[in-house]
Amino acid sequence: MAQHSGDEAEATRKLRGAKIRKLRQQRGLRKSELATRCGSSYSHIDNIEHGRKRPSDQLARRLAEELGVDIDEISLGDTLRDSA
Repeated sequence: MAQHSGDEAEATRKLRGAKIRKLRQQRGLRKSELATRCGSSYSHIDNIEHGRKRPSDQLARRLAEELGVDIDEISLGDTLRDSA
């Protein structure tokens, strides 16, 4: 299985975050509203939108559901499972 290099992983996180931010803004949601709806925190959503963190599989599904998109639209072909 191919692994992303650090730069590729960071670029993917930033693209995903920008996509989530755009979708959230298009729906007129504040970060705090999206966080509450998804059972997350404002700071975690902020970290995801800025490409500092990846959402877990479960959170990615909740985000997609709340944003009204298919999970593929925010996964960008990347595995979402955190490697911690």
